[in-house]
Amino acid sequence: MTLFDVSLETANEFYAWGWRASVAGALITAFGVGFLMWGTSVRDRDFEGSIANLHGSAATLEKEAAQTRERAANLEKEAEGLRLQVEREQIERLKLEEKLGPRKIGPELRAALIANLKAGPKGIVFLRPSAADAEPLQFATQIGSVLKDAGFDVRTWDKGTTLHLGLLGIFISVRDADTAPEYAGAIQKAFEGAGLSMGGRLQPELEQGVVVIDIGSKP
Repeated sequence: MTLFDVSLETANEFYAWGWRASVAGALITAFGVGFLMWGTSVRDRDFEGSIANLHGSAATLEKEAAQTRERAANLEKEAEGLRLQVEREQIERLKLEEKLGPRKIGPELRAALIANLKAGPKGIVFLRPSAADAEPLQFATQIGSVLKDAGFDVRTWDKGTTLHLGLLGIFISVRDADTAPEYAGAIQKAFEGAGLSMGGRLQPELEQGVVVIDIGSKP
């Protein structure tokens, strides 16, 4: 008896079980495909949601970064404004100190004055500071130091005639323009060139050839 040598009844039973198995397999396959599609759909939605969240987070971070850059730019602008304001206040303070403080001949100005005066004629120069306060005397000392180093014979005025207390600024005084020594004009020109205004005064009571620098109060 061979494997295929079975009765018709047995063959019918085999067929029935085979058909049932095929149907069951088809159902299982259908369920598997359904579950696969369902799982894939859920995973895809979750992936898309994650991507959307990532895009949303990236957009939020970019917005926050832009806001941070804007705040940083505003802070930098405010800092620059404060710096400029401080610089302006410092400049104004220095101007006020210069205006209210005593007159000074700084090192650079002093060197320039000496260089210019050395190249010109020399002679005797009397200094006559105002007695209104101590500032004219201090400034006269600085002027005398410049003139001495430039080669002038600097002397203190002691001839009895005092300087008017209300005089402001510095002046070079001579008896008259015709007999004024050449170096008087050279001194005036050097000081004017250095930015120190030095007016000219004619005083008939002075002796001929005498040159006096009158140092009044600070203007």
